[in-house]
Amino acid sequence: MNKMAKLWIPALLLTVMTFTANAQQASPETRAQKAVTALSERVTVTAEQQQALQKTFTDYFENMQAKRGGKDFRAMKQLGEKRDAEVKGILNDETKYAGYRQFIDERKQQAREMKMERGHRMKPAQE
Repeated sequence: MNKMAKLWIPALLLTVMTFTANAQQASPETRAQKAVTALSERVTVTAEQQQALQKTFTDYFENMQAKRGGKDFRAMKQLGEKRDAEVKGILNDETKYAGYRQFIDERKQQAREMKMERGHRMKPAQE
């Protein structure tokens, strides 16, 4: 293998690892947009409601990101409750809000499953 190839391979691997790490750390705005898009596929919302939801979810994800380092679970729960109350006001319809709650419950379940899967992969095999 020539010298140039020996230099390019580690550089390429480092670049791929950097992009992968950055992709896992999506911005609050990106996460909010994904949440609004996914919710809009379940519940019919107007353009104005989408804008309000975008702001609500962005604020929520920004605040959650700031709290993540600590263990203040009560504060994180309050952020979720605040988000839910704002969404209820935005949607202005019990049926739509029920669809939102189902959406949130499914997301929580997915997060639990992913956490369990990561935990099982990290544990050594039992003998």
